[in-house]
Amino acid sequence: MILLLNFFRNVPKELEEVAFVDGAGYFRTLILVLLPVSMPADTGITIIPLNGTIISPVNSVVTTITKSRHAIEIISNDGVEVLIYVGLDTFKMKGEGFSQSTPLIITNSDNYVSVIGVAAQNISVDSPVITIKV
Repeated sequence: MILLLNFFRNVPKELEEVAFVDGAGYFRTLILVLLPVSMPADTGITIIPLNGTIISPVNSVVTTITKSRHAIEIISNDGVEVLIYVGLDTFKMKGEGFSQSTPLIITNSDNYVSVIGVAAQNISVDSPVITIKV
């Protein structure tokens, strides 16, 4: 995320302030405000697993897990860096339940010709959700 600092510095401060006024915390502001406006630095999708299980979208190595276990970074065998942020709204729920809305963000998308997420739809375990062109 340090590499994205220059992108975030160019985001108007008012966008962050509006998100906080609307009740967004730091992580929700990151996911819903900072990351989208820093495109094409990052590209991703949000999934809602119906059975409560998130399966790695690629053969990979887990490189980082936060203490809260909400954020997991994996790097695929091909070098694709994926940030999995489990439970986008969980912090907002203040310990009362768990959100299943889970963004998958390709954090090194600028290394590829294109990174395209599928349109909103129901998918199965083996369905492709992001297409990456090298």
